[in-house]
Amino acid sequence: MSITQGVLYIPVIILLQKFFGLHGVICSMTVTEVITSVMGLVPFILFSRKLKNMEPEEEIKGVPGTSPGI
Repeated sequence: MSITQGVLYIPVIILLQKFFGLHGVICSMTVTEVITSVMGLVPFILFSRKLKNMEPEEEIKGVPGTSPGI
């Protein structure tokens, strides 16, 4: 996520400075953090929903030494 922050920070600081002046520059890091958090939260939610929908056999499928009966 730090790459995303680095890529987003410069454009956000330029845009917010243009629209809000010094206050935009001050708030730009917070805006960048919020955008980065949302970008990380979306795949997390999708992945956790996928894990909830997995059946028990799928969880241990392909793991050596395990079987559904154990």
